[in-house]
Amino acid sequence: MFLRIFRSGYYTGVFMFLLISALLWIPAFLQPPDVCFPSGLGLGSEFIRDNLQLPAIIAVIIAFVVLIVQAVVLNFVLKGNPAFSKSLFLPAVIYMISMSHNPELLTLHPLLIANFFLIFSFKNLFNAYEKPQAFREAFNASFWTSVASFFYYPAAFYIVFIWVSFFIFRINTWREWLISIIGFCAPYFFLILFLFLSDQLNIFESYYIQGISWSGLTFNFGFHDYVLWPVFLLVLMVSLFKFVHERVDKVINIRKSFSVAIAFLIISGIMLLFNGFNATLQEFLIFPAAAIIIGFYFIESEKKFISELFFILLIVAVAVIKFL
Repeated sequence: MFLRIFRSGYYTGVFMFLLISALLWIPAFLQPPDVCFPSGLGLGSEFIRDNLQLPAIIAVIIAFVVLIVQAVVLNFVLKGNPAFSKSLFLPAVIYMISMSHNPELLTLHPLLIANFFLIFSFKNLFNAYEKPQAFREAFNASFWTSVASFFYYPAAFYIVFIWVSFFIFRINTWREWLISIIGFCAPYFFLILFLFLSDQLNIFESYYIQGISWSGLTFNFGFHDYVLWPVFLLVLMVSLFKFVHERVDKVINIRKSFSVAIAFLIISGIMLLFNGFNATLQEFLIFPAAAIIIGFYFIESEKKFISELFFILLIVAVAVIKFL
């Protein structure tokens, strides 16, 4: 029933997306949580925490608008992919549900900002496919990844994801690889130059050089994790199985695009093993790629009852978190 509504028309999909988004954020509008910018996650996050003292309700409104824009941009990234021609707003809804599951983080936080730039990186990587010279796309993808690391420094490791995407898209010329390194270094060059000219270079040294450690990560699960993640991982595994099982039947554009999404997902999971990463926040890096993969499953599934059941389970899981 729900999935059929999304398939019934573009404007119906837009309306349902906005309706579900508003319902998910009602608790935050009624009881705004505090802005969440833990220390040690990035100089950009530190700047926001120390200089933008926003009232809680204003932070919630800004976060809600930013998340809506992110979902729309994610749809725009997928617009040219034939796999999503039937229902463009299902990935946006999955992304919104995922990003809105934790009641304490229905406000501004570092991953909300970092994901914005990582989605732009996604966009440029998808545009690089079948281009004989993807210089601009290679630079932009690395540049946005670097900017994302200003707000959540572990995002810097997604430069590896960009190089893996080059392998998937068979971008083998040395120019794109070199340009990706230049694009990644450019924001840090300007940051170091600014700190040097303002005689604050010690901030960079103490923050990025001395502040990074690599011991194991301790997970602290909350109620929302126990409710959402079993359902979310079940749906994600079923979605991955469907794609892998039917991979040979898909056109090459779909196969490569989803291979890139899976690479993003795997790298996000591996990153959870390292210290210095806040596990409660780190899980948000998984959601852009997961929304693409799960959205594909809901669109392509021929077993309508099972796909409807999974979608309802996701909605119920988040509803339990919100209202119990």
